[in-house]
Amino acid sequence: MGDNRKSKVGGKILHSQAREIIFNLYTFMKREAEQGPILLKQVQQRVAEATGISKTSVKRIVSEERTAPRNGPRFSTPRKTWSKKIKKTAVDDFDKTVIRRTVHEFHRIDGQRPTLKTLLPVLKEKIGFRGGIWTLRQVLKELQFKWRKSTDNRKLLIEKHEIREHRVRFIRAIKRYREEGRPIVYTDETYVHASHTKPHSWSDGSNKGLLTPISKGEYGIIVHAGNENGFIDNALLVFKSGQKSGDYHDCMNFKNYKKYLQEKLIPNLPPKTVLVIDNASYHNKQLNPAPTSNSKKAEIIQWLVNHNIPFHDKMLKTELYQIVKLNKNPHKMFEIDSILAEHGHSALRLPPYHPDLNPIEMIWSLIKNHVALKNTTFKLNDCIKLVREKVQDITKEEWAKRCQHVINIEKKYMEHEVSIDDITESFIINLEAGSSDDDSGSDSEHSSHREDSGGEMSGVEVLE
Repeated sequence: MGDNRKSKVGGKILHSQAREIIFNLYTFMKREAEQGPILLKQVQQRVAEATGISKTSVKRIVSEERTAPRNGPRFSTPRKTWSKKIKKTAVDDFDKTVIRRTVHEFHRIDGQRPTLKTLLPVLKEKIGFRGGIWTLRQVLKELQFKWRKSTDNRKLLIEKHEIREHRVRFIRAIKRYREEGRPIVYTDETYVHASHTKPHSWSDGSNKGLLTPISKGEYGIIVHAGNENGFIDNALLVFKSGQKSGDYHDCMNFKNYKKYLQEKLIPNLPPKTVLVIDNASYHNKQLNPAPTSNSKKAEIIQWLVNHNIPFHDKMLKTELYQIVKLNKNPHKMFEIDSILAEHGHSALRLPPYHPDLNPIEMIWSLIKNHVALKNTTFKLNDCIKLVREKVQDITKEEWAKRCQHVINIEKKYMEHEVSIDDITESFIINLEAGSSDDDSGSDSEHSSHREDSGGEMSGVEVLE
C-alpha cells in the first residue's frame, strides 16, 4: 500500500465475523489450488469472492485504509448506536387515581402497609395493570410519593406533604361552599383527533372497514363546563387546533382561555358560582407576581411596600429577597380569580394529580367514546359534529350521577386521611431535614437521626 505499517491482528481475539471471513478465504484458496486461480485482474471482485463480503464493502475498506492517518490505526470499528428504549407506563390519569386510592385503602385494612409486591396483584385485578414492579415504582413516583425509613429500617412510601395538604384544603373548601348553597361548576379542556376510533372491530378476515389513518391528523379543542344540573348553556367551545405540536395546551393559552371565560362562560354562570379548575399554566397567570432573585432591589422594595410587609431600610438585597420568599405564597393573585371576582364568582383549584375530583373528566370519556364508535370518515369536521351531538345527548341525570361519585371520592379521601394520621404516628421515624429521601436503600449513619416535630410527614406505605 506504499507504507511500512504492519497489521496488528496477532494476539487479538478474533470475533465470529473475522473467523467466518478467514474460513471463507481458506475455502476460496483451497478451491484455487484444486481448479487454478480465477479473476486475477479483478482484485476487488476477487477479494469479495474470497471473503464472502460485498464488493461495495471491499471498496469502502480500501478507501478507509488509504485515507487513514499514518501514525494511527488503519481501521475503525463501526458501532451501531442503539436508541435507548423509553419504557412507558401506559397508565392513564384515571388509572393513576385508582392506584393512589388503592395505596390509601391499605391503611384501612387491618392497618396494612402496602409493598410493591402486595400492590401489584391488586392493581392487576382492579385496572388490568400490565407493568411489573419497576413500572409500578415509576408510576408511584410520578404520583409524588417518596421514600423514608420506618422504625425497622424498611423503606416507606410517603405521599408528599404538599399534595396531601392541597387535597385536604380543596375538599374542606368545596364542602364549605356546598353548605353555603353556592353553585359548584366544573370546567376543563380536552381534545379529539380526526382519526379517533376504536382500536378493534369485527371482521370476516378481510381488511374492509379496518383501515385507520396512520397519522392522528388534525385535532380539535373542546372546552365546556357543567355540574349536577347538566352542561352550562351556551358554554361549549370547539375549535380546530392551529398547532402541529400535538399538545392542545399550546392552543389553549391564557389569551384564549380568558376570551372563553369572558365571552362564553361567565355570562352563563349562575350567581356566586364556584368554578373548579385544574392547575394548567393558563389558569395560573399571576397578577403582580413576586420579584425573583434577578429583580432589582428597588422592585423588591416596592413589592414589599405594596403588600405592607415590614422590612428595614438598611437591609441588603439578599435579606429583602428572603422576606419575599417567606411571604409570596399568601400574596399570590391570579388573573382568572380577579376576572371571576368582578362578577361575584370564585375560583377553586384542584389538587395536582387528582382528575378523579373533577366529574367532567368522566363526561369527556362519554364524548370520546361516542366519537370513537361513530367516526368512519376520519375528518375533523365530522368529529366535531359528533362531539356536539353527544354533548346534546348527555342528560342532567348522567351529570348528577358523576358529581355524586366525586363527592363519594372526596369522603373516602378524608376517611383515609384520618387512618394515615393514626398509622403514621405508630411507626414513623422523623428524619433530619437534610437526610436523603431517595430509594437507593443505603443506611447511612445520619439517616437515623431525628427531625424536629415540624417535619413534613404524611401517608406512609412500605415498599420492598
